[in-house]
Amino acid sequence: MKKRQTRRPHEPAVMMHHVKELQLRFLVIALIFIAGAVLGYVFYEQLFAFLRTPLDTPLHYTSPAGSFNLIVKICLMVGVFVMIPVTVYNLIMFVQPALREKLSRLRVYSTSLASLVLASLGAAFGFFVIIPLALKFFFKFQVDGLVALISADEYLRFVVSVVITFILIFQLPLIISFIDHISPLQPKKLFKAEKFIIIGSLVVALLVPFALDPAVQFMIASPIIILYNLSIGIVLLQRWMRRKKPVLQPAPQPIVAITTVQPALTPKPTPPSRRRSMDVVKQTT
Repeated sequence: MKKRQTRRPHEPAVMMHHVKELQLRFLVIALIFIAGAVLGYVFYEQLFAFLRTPLDTPLHYTSPAGSFNLIVKICLMVGVFVMIPVTVYNLIMFVQPALREKLSRLRVYSTSLASLVLASLGAAFGFFVIIPLALKFFFKFQVDGLVALISADEYLRFVVSVVITFILIFQLPLIISFIDHISPLQPKKLFKAEKFIIIGSLVVALLVPFALDPAVQFMIASPIIILYNLSIGIVLLQRWMRRKKPVLQPAPQPIVAITTVQPALTPKPTPPSRRRSMDVVKQTT
């Protein structure tokens, strides 16, 4: 008797499904990026006036395409900023089938919103705190006889580098929270790893090109350490919520008693020879 073979899904078809889903999500992200860039082009004059407030000096460009390049960079910066929550949402939805526990729509939306809030806080911290401190430090070393002729392209590159650096740094709690959801982290190990985070934050503060002042380096390292401890608090909160969540146990199956019915015993037929002998005995008696 041949064994029945179990049918398995066709692996190339499954792979093509994931590739098509990934292409669709990349298309959505690209469209949001283009929409943000268009929005930046509409308000590029107001945005440029806002970006140059920490400098408070005229800017110049040294090439015929300098003004055009400035507008393009402003549009790209706005597009990237608008794209962040959409990217986080599509990333979570793409990897969700591989997670141990499915995230609810509310959890996905709140995570995407939290990513946007953290990005906004990081951009504001970099723009309103780090950039003025760095510019104040650089302006201390002006030499008599030299006039500062700051290029608009170089200044915008400086601003973008600071803002993007702190947008990424402020995503640290979200990243650790997501890792803890995939594979639960141990708070004790996170506390033991804090000394490495402190050393790493100091290394980052020393390596970034806009942090030459010890005060700026301290202001860069401090948010990393604070955000890491905030991440530990989030891990503890998620651990407490997992313990409070009721564990659904399977319903007990009813026990069915299986009774076996014994067949009735039928008398064996008497052979003819024995039947004749019994008749003879009856006649003699």
